[in-house]
Amino acid sequence: SASGGTSLSQGIFTSINAIAGENLSLSEEDFADGAPPPQIGSYNSAVIVLLSDGEDTSQADPLQIAQIAAEAGIRVYPIGIGSPDGAVLELDGFNVVTQLNEQSLQEIAALTNGDYFHAADAAALEEIYQNIDLQLTIAGEMIEVTAIFAGLGLLFLLLGGSLTMLWFGRVP
Repeated sequence: SASGGTSLSQGIFTSINAIAGENLSLSEEDFADGAPPPQIGSYNSAVIVLLSDGEDTSQADPLQIAQIAAEAGIRVYPIGIGSPDGAVLELDGFNVVTQLNEQSLQEIAALTNGDYFHAADAAALEEIYQNIDLQLTIAGEMIEVTAIFAGLGLLFLLLGGSLTMLWFGRVP
């Protein structure tokens, strides 16, 4: 974002674009009240791992963007970093106050059927990455098998005719 802070909406939206191979824009008119959300298809095995302090500086509502991910079957796993008590960081000569907003990250996780994790330090973050559930979701799909059985029947018919010619010298 222009202020240099975290844009949860843009982070999730950029990930959705990468997963779907789309080039959708994140503009206010696209998400105005009553406007239908963009349809991007189904990506049930896709996962977004979101590393953030949960503070959002964007204009778009992160829950609206998370809803797009949820409708596409994309699970979001937010990992909260920082302290709920807050801290003052010095960045490029400026003091920046940051505070972990676990509630927004937990809401995103709940909306998208993901899980929220809190990383208090680098060791906890590494453990989360090792244990995070990134398994593919298996979706049942009906497959027509009639052609397979018909092909096998034809193969046996040809095999039987060939063996009959070898043994008896004629086809019945």
